[in-house]
Amino acid sequence: MATQSYLPAALRLVVQPAGKMAYWYVTQKEIILGSGNETATCPVTGFTVRTIVQDGVRVFFLPNQVNYRQVDEPGDNNLNACLLLYDIPQNAPIDNPSPVLRRLGLRVNLSCWVIPESDLPYTLLHEMQVAGATWHAVRFDRSEAAKLVQMGVQSLKRELADQVARARRSQARAMAVLDETTESAERAEQRYLRESAVIVRRYEELAADLQTAAARFGIAPETFGLADATAAMAGIGLGMAERAKLFVQSRAAIAAASLTGTAPDENTPVGIVADMAEDMGLNETAAGLRAGFAGVPGSMLPANAGNADFFRLTDGDDSDAA
Repeated sequence: MATQSYLPAALRLVVQPAGKMAYWYVTQKEIILGSGNETATCPVTGFTVRTIVQDGVRVFFLPNQVNYRQVDEPGDNNLNACLLLYDIPQNAPIDNPSPVLRRLGLRVNLSCWVIPESDLPYTLLHEMQVAGATWHAVRFDRSEAAKLVQMGVQSLKRELADQVARARRSQARAMAVLDETTESAERAEQRYLRESAVIVRRYEELAADLQTAAARFGIAPETFGLADATAAMAGIGLGMAERAKLFVQSRAAIAAASLTGTAPDENTPVGIVADMAEDMGLNETAAGLRAGFAGVPGSMLPANAGNADFFRLTDGDDSDAA
């Protein structure tokens, strides 16, 4: 076995292409580090950090951003792993062990994990046993290492896909609440953006844990689609931010129209509302309305749009796609 150092995917660091300005960058895939990295002054932060040149681009990073893992050398097949199975009685006084286990191994199902033998969490297992749970650890034959890795890749893909799907459902619920709210625009926007941040943070925590577990098995992030899932989550976050902005613009248009006695009702096409906003000098609001309802034929305001405290935001598509 050999120790390999690397910078993981989805890591924020500074890069500087040859002859160009340095800038912040989020890695799309992991960067394997050799023994030739050195120290230098980061041109963005001014701190002394570690640096390497990767594909003609100088990369600046902190020592604590480096991850390490054991990897097989040519001809080596020494992956010692166990199948951990447990059963926790209903209402047992113990927390769900999954948040701990997902950093250590690969989930097979709800109560079955593949974990390197050296990483079995005996302290946690003892606490589970005291609370009434039962557990068993069955060692795999070393010759099954390749099969374990393939199973691990599929497990990681499934975990990421499930989390992105949960994020989209949470996004849809948050949008539905925003659409129906009678709060002030400012309070509704702040609450909605907080919910958006929670959705993104849940994914980021899971992705970091899965990446840690994958490294224990020598599984690279690009093999289980980490970059694609992260891009999908970025789209969800961006979509929620844009929806919040359009919500505020729409409320502003209704409020301004109410002051002039020309508040629209449910029979007013959205294009006319945008024209009204533009006539009052609310150009950004008008542009936001047109963009939000682009491609929706004959779009009308929702039934209770004339209510001064309400403007239901819709783009004609209630799917949970990013």
